[in-house]
Amino acid sequence: MRIFVHTTYNHRDYLKRLYAKIVDVLKDSGVMVITNHDHEGKEDLTKSEIERMSDAGENVLDKMDGIIIEASVQDSEVGYLLAYAIAQKKPILYLYEKHSGAKSVMGYFTNSKIPDSVKIQVYEEPDLPAILSDFLHRIETGESKDLPTIKFTLRITPQIERFLKLKAKQYRTTKADYLRDKVIKKYMEGDEK
Repeated sequence: MRIFVHTTYNHRDYLKRLYAKIVDVLKDSGVMVITNHDHEGKEDLTKSEIERMSDAGENVLDKMDGIIIEASVQDSEVGYLLAYAIAQKKPILYLYEKHSGAKSVMGYFTNSKIPDSVKIQVYEEPDLPAILSDFLHRIETGESKDLPTIKFTLRITPQIERFLKLKAKQYRTTKADYLRDKVIKKYMEGDEK
């Protein structure tokens, strides 16, 4: 899983510490973390990978499974990130520290309706691991996704293909949806790990 983390801490030590904690919790959960602080050494993509994506006209955000915005400090990029992530139907966790004096995300939405893909969370430092874990769980279980977005190539025999056509027709679904459903039921449900 890949998560993009955007933070602004303006050299405030406690916010810098919170940023580091967010990244550490995510990495300890086995998540690939890409941040807006490349010089901090917290990213998992190399500069050459980012340059290759840029040359190909790809946006790093397109490759992310979710976006976390720590908005305790006002930042002009937050509006762009929110708009882009919402347009791409990416799950968003919008965080701001309880004592930071930051304002809610409501100012970014003119019709005052916040999309379901945006989760707003006011937090204190001890709450961060649980909040981040809940967000990752929400992404993994698909609570925030309408459609699968990761492509996977599977080469099969003609016999398996005929079987899948038959089953897809029988269940009135696609071959991919049939397989996805079977994988979830057989291997993922009940597997706590």
